[in-house]
Amino acid sequence: MSRWWISLRDAGGVATNPQSWPAVTATGRSGGRSGADSAILAALAGGATAAEAARAAGVSERTVRRRQAEPSFADDLDEARRALLRTALDRLSAAATTAVDTLSILMDAEVAPSVRLGAAKAVIELGSRLRAEQELSDRLLAIEEHLDLTERGAT
Repeated sequence: MSRWWISLRDAGGVATNPQSWPAVTATGRSGGRSGADSAILAALAGGATAAEAARAAGVSERTVRRRQAEPSFADDLDEARRALLRTALDRLSAAATTAVDTLSILMDAEVAPSVRLGAAKAVIELGSRLRAEQELSDRLLAIEEHLDLTERGAT
């Protein structure tokens, strides 16, 4: 598992301006990683290029590329990216309720028929897609649990 603890304040969009990168900061470390490595990790996890990460960390681009080639750093970077994605998904999940409420309001009889039709189509389409994804997720979980039980039984 990762040697880094990541603090995520905002999983906003990726851009070339370091001030607009998602706020990913290493709040603790072990294994001797430097502050520069922490800055490289944060920048790359937020979508920066190697050159941008190098500037943000005050190191050469070659140093960034060497770090990226290290298996332990690559693992840390993957974990930081997963953490950012989890945060973004959490925010989307929270906003989904508001979006459904908005669609419900748009289907009200007092709203123009074309708007109501569009909202109704969106509800049906998104509901169907969500249901299919949930069913797939449930099936995958059942398979994983079965495989886990099978592997435990084999040892």
